[in-house]
This record gives sequence, C-alpha cells and structure tokens, in this order.
Amino acid sequence: MEVVWFKNFKNVIIDLFTLDKFKYAIRNSLLFYGISLLSGAGVAVFFSYYIFKKKFLGNFFKVMLYLPVIVSSMVITVMYTYFCQKGLPVICDRLFNLSIPTFGESTKVQLIYICIYNFILGCGSNVLIYTGTMAGISDSIIEAGQIDGANIIQEFFYIVMPTIFSTYILFIITGMVTIFTGQANMFNFFGTGAPDELITLGYYMYVQTQKAGTNYTLYPYLAAYGLTLTLVAIPVIFTLRWLFNKYGPSEE
Repeated sequence: MEVVWFKNFKNVIIDLFTLDKFKYAIRNSLLFYGISLLSGAGVAVFFSYYIFKKKFLGNFFKVMLYLPVIVSSMVITVMYTYFCQKGLPVICDRLFNLSIPTFGESTKVQLIYICIYNFILGCGSNVLIYTGTMAGISDSIIEAGQIDGANIIQEFFYIVMPTIFSTYILFIITGMVTIFTGQANMFNFFGTGAPDELITLGYYMYVQTQKAGTNYTLYPYLAAYGLTLTLVAIPVIFTLRWLFNKYGPSEE
C-alpha cells in the first residue's frame, strides 16, 4: 500500500488556488455570506425592532417574513424559480414596459436571482430569533430610557442592541461557518448539476460526496478538502469571537 502522507492536502491546496471552479466557489461562498449578513444582521434586526415596537402591520410582517421558514424549502424554491422564469418578466413588461431577463437566461442572471432568494430567506428566520430576544427586555429599562429623553434611534442603539448583542454575534460567528459548509440552496435549484460558475465550497463537498458513493478511493481527497477548510475556518472564527467580546457593547 502506498503511503501518501500529505499528498491529498497538497492536491487540495493546489486545486483551491488554480482551478477555476474553486475560484468561483470561493467567490460565491463569500458573496452569499455577505448577503446573509446584510439580511440577517442588517435588515432582519431593524424589522425585528419595528415589530418589537408594535408599529403598524408589525404582526403582518412577522408572519410574512417567517412564512418561508414554515413552508418546505423545496416548495418555495420551485415557486420562486417558476415566478422568475414565467411571472416576473410578464409583470414587468405589462405594468412598467420593462424587459428583464428570465431565470434561465444565463448563469449571471441565475446568480442574481439566487442572491435575492437567499436574501429574502435570510430575513425570515432571524426575525423570529431577534424578536424573541427583544421580548425579554424589561419594560422598565425602556421606560427609563424614554424618561431620560432617549428617542427611538437612541433606544435602539443604546438599549436594544447591547441587550441582544450576544445573539447578534452568535449569528455572525455561526454564519461564518457557512462560508465553508453552506450551499446557498444550490441543491434545491440545480440538484447535483449546478454550473461551476454558481457552486459554493459547501455545495462542492456535498455533491462530490454524493457522487463518490461507494468509490472509497475518492474519500481521502474529500476528507483532506474538509479538513483544509476547517483549518482555515477555526482561527478566523475564534479571532472574530475575541474581537466582538473585547470591543462589542455590553448590557452594563
């Protein structure tokens, strides 16, 4: 039996830096993480605060944003794909006399539509988490801030955000893992046949493991691939956690 030592790790590192599909995978993984931050750590927080303050149609937004989480992701994906392929172009043409590309027109267009899809889904699940955390804020703290003259913006940044900050950083840090493991719903859209221009690091691992099946000769490379990504992810995640704990706001 041939002893390969670190040959598989060497091959993985060379592939990551030379093969076009991995360049696309790294780009897309970072892109989708950025979208998850924009939706989950940005828009979802403000929507949650809006709902927390019991503003107009707050409960309606809560239900609508969380609905995609309740319904099967495959059902949502099929409906969304059909709407982007058949419905949206017709609506834009008839109402606004605007011609927009359909979902299947090119991989660039597909990437844009999938980014929008992930943005919408990213808002829903996080709204429920943030509103649940905000509901635990004592009314006396909010009232004390209002007595001291805090407006709604100051209340958000100086009372609400420090209170939910532990939940907030948990989302950001755990989301960092999805750079290396997340497939951004690509399997729902394409099965195992996504174009190289659209794959992510996690999607590649998932598909290659499925294709390997009982061909155990492929597993050492895939194992080395997973361990390499883990070795990259661990110091990044712990450094980010340390920075948040050191410089982030506290409830005190």
